[in-house]
Amino acid sequence: MTDAPPATFLFADRPEEIANLRRALDRAGYTVAGVRAAIGEHGFTFLSRAEVAPVVRRTAGGSPLDTLIRLFLCGVAVEPAAAEAALAPLDLHGCAAAGLVHVDAAGVVGGLKIRPYDVTGRQWLVAYDSAGRGAHRADFVLGIGAASLTLASMTVRPTVGSLLDLGTGSGIQALHGLGQAERIVATDRNPRAVAVAAFNFALNGATEITVRRGDLFAPVTGERFDLIVSNPPFVISPEDRFDYRDSGLPLDEICRRIVRQAGAHLNDGGWCQLLANWAHRSGEDWRARLAGWFEGTGCDAWVIQRDVEDIEHYASTWIRHEEPDPARTGEAFNRWMDFYQQAGIEAVGSGLITMRRTTRPTPWLRIEEVTQDIAVPSGDAIEATFHRLEWLAGRPEGDLQNQRLVVADDVRLYETRRVHEGRWVAEEHELRQLQGLRHVGSVDPPGAGLIAGCDGQRTVGQLIDRLADSVGADVTDVTPQAVAIVTRLVEQGFLLPLPAPAGEQGRLEASPPPTR
Repeated sequence: MTDAPPATFLFADRPEEIANLRRALDRAGYTVAGVRAAIGEHGFTFLSRAEVAPVVRRTAGGSPLDTLIRLFLCGVAVEPAAAEAALAPLDLHGCAAAGLVHVDAAGVVGGLKIRPYDVTGRQWLVAYDSAGRGAHRADFVLGIGAASLTLASMTVRPTVGSLLDLGTGSGIQALHGLGQAERIVATDRNPRAVAVAAFNFALNGATEITVRRGDLFAPVTGERFDLIVSNPPFVISPEDRFDYRDSGLPLDEICRRIVRQAGAHLNDGGWCQLLANWAHRSGEDWRARLAGWFEGTGCDAWVIQRDVEDIEHYASTWIRHEEPDPARTGEAFNRWMDFYQQAGIEAVGSGLITMRRTTRPTPWLRIEEVTQDIAVPSGDAIEATFHRLEWLAGRPEGDLQNQRLVVADDVRLYETRRVHEGRWVAEEHELRQLQGLRHVGSVDPPGAGLIAGCDGQRTVGQLIDRLADSVGADVTDVTPQAVAIVTRLVEQGFLLPLPAPAGEQGRLEASPPPTR
């Protein structure tokens, strides 16, 4: 555990100075729109690639906004007089004492990055550690990266009474919860992350959020929440160097522990979502291994594996992020590969785990790969999937045939044709979702006809009878396979039970026949 930052760090004991900083940033127009106007359409792209030269050139005018962009986005030195003017009424030496800036012979440089961030029309300012200063310190606090944005985009968003951001880092998931939850608790084991998150909440006037220091669920012992989100240090590595990356626990144990403990901290119907990595071990079914994590949790659960990386690519990616000395890269790579070999790991899976506390005696569990491009955001689609799966789980055996279904309004049927003996003949029929998780599936013409018949007027059983007649088969022979197909189509959201949620009723649009 790293030492706590000094009491003055980021004006922890001086909220009036944080308010003065916010006024200075607002006065300069330090917003997403304001900064984009100053640095150009591609400016944020340059900054994301650490290519600051184009942005530095565009901010040569010396305005307060130019100065603030150079300080807190580019990480380059500015003249003390320019910094004082941009940060007024803050005192430059006070800013340096708080770690907001560094002052030396070269000038004034931002101590952290402060990124303007637009969340559904609300303007936030998010501070985090700069890759240029202290990037390799153990308590480095990450900014808004791909993982943070992925989790935020896949988080379910029902209105809730309470939310826990477990391992908050800079606090970005807690900020996303504003307006969704009445009470938010953000925790982290890293004292620097706790300080940075508290600064961000104060900078944005987020009084609904409480920050606590501690590991995993220790800071919320005995408490329950309606939603838990977590972007934990999930990297499977032989090291314990960085708080944001390395858990210090064996393999994927950090993710397993969150799964095992989450249910005890959820209200009935409460959600837990976390990004996770898990080991694929030689001779072991990764699905069966993960299934053991959820036993006894009291939660329905859905594991979505988005990607699988072989260990060489996985290790190289993380080593490249954190090893500044190319001469030591080979040494680190060999150490990581020896670690994987000893543990029997051949690949690493990554994705999202979603759990929901249920009162049913037998929760359901789904573990599957979802590798297609999905809509952003997709939290509503994930929530809707849970509701459909709960609906299916609540049906007695054989009851699905008594139900009336409708086709989701974002479903389309695409037909591929090829030339054969001078005619266009159908080669493939493919169902696609245009929104949500964008599932894709092949279907034969009789199956397509059954789906098109789901108009809310006829039961599934009646449609299966019609299907059997159309193919000249005995209905008792057709029914088991047809029910299995319909079940899968409901699970994936191609078909919706009645009554369907508002706006979800629709019809299947078939591709028009080709001109002959």
